[in-house]
Amino acid sequence: MKTRIKLLTAVCILSFLHLSAFCQVNKYYPKGNPRQLQAEITVPLWVPWIKGETGLDGLLHDLEGDINATPANLVSNLKGAVALNADVSKGGVIGFVNYMHIKLGTENTLALLPQGGNVNWDATIKNDILDIAAGGRMHFNKGMIDPFFGVRYYNLNTSIGVSSGSSSKTGSRQVDFWDPMIGTRLFYYPKDRVMLFLRTDFGGIWGGSSQFSWNIQGKAGYAISPTIDLAAGFRTYSFKYAEFTNNTRIFYMHPHMYGFELSASFILPKRSSSAAVFPKKKNG
Repeated sequence: MKTRIKLLTAVCILSFLHLSAFCQVNKYYPKGNPRQLQAEITVPLWVPWIKGETGLDGLLHDLEGDINATPANLVSNLKGAVALNADVSKGGVIGFVNYMHIKLGTENTLALLPQGGNVNWDATIKNDILDIAAGGRMHFNKGMIDPFFGVRYYNLNTSIGVSSGSSSKTGSRQVDFWDPMIGTRLFYYPKDRVMLFLRTDFGGIWGGSSQFSWNIQGKAGYAISPTIDLAAGFRTYSFKYAEFTNNTRIFYMHPHMYGFELSASFILPKRSSSAAVFPKKKNG
């Protein structure tokens, strides 16, 4: 635990040292006039690979196994998915909310029993993850850095149904908890319209319900108009969670999700349409 806290402190210090090296007199405001309230809505598409391990004591006693799913597995079992990011800023203050919902399900899956015979089973997994954060914004000559803190809310719901002949059983488990987090976002614009983005955050180290969580996201974007940005990149995300009763672990989950991400962002009010950045089309 102390090692993790020291590592996090070092990351924050290095971020501010890089900031002081970047700072110059000239400013570039690709997110719009910082004196006005700015809003940005981003719709991401992320279908990741998932690896890890999980265990459940309940309907199926001492059920343990590895998590191993490819994007093709997820799409074939996908029942619903929603992802939305909302960002606001004014001057040196920022805030954002990120929400992700995914529902997976299998139906009429045949399983062979060790003692002979078989059963049909189906499972539904529903995950809701919500980030709420606030922080500061500091501009430098070709971008900005946003140190932030906040909380991440998890709602994990798993239900299993097993049937054999005329008998059937169902069981479910729901886990929800809040997890404090701290992190930073870096926006860098090497050229007009071109954006490089990096976000890192850590959670579960100040008394949160998860043992540890981390998220790293990097992408490159391009402004196709004063109000729309398109971006593509890579994201990796992981958390550890365990539930205990009488000092006995009854449920645990440690997934690691990673994969490519595509997104479209809509910025209001629109940025300056100056000829240098967004040249007007010529008539005729």
